[in-house]
Amino acid sequence: MVHDSRISSLEKVAALFEQNRDHLGDYLANNPRGKLVPEYLLQIAHRLRAEQTRQIEELNSLVKHVAHIKNFVSMQQRYAKVARTYRMTWG
Repeated sequence: MVHDSRISSLEKVAALFEQNRDHLGDYLANNPRGKLVPEYLLQIAHRLRAEQTRQIEELNSLVKHVAHIKNFVSMQQRYAKVARTYRMTWG
């Protein structure tokens, strides 16, 4: 999921801005490719937001599952302690 990030697209736009730093306004207003940049940035922003939402959902799911595992391990440890005490007392 993280390896498919749209960060590389954003890096390309940043490089484009760097290449046209001295005449960026003119580039964005008059160059056919430059005119596409604002819409492209909006698309990247929407994709990054969707990506972030998916990652948050996945993290929440992982947290839930880890909590379940912790509860299970804790319960197993309690049973082991009771069994050990029983064996020491009655064994």
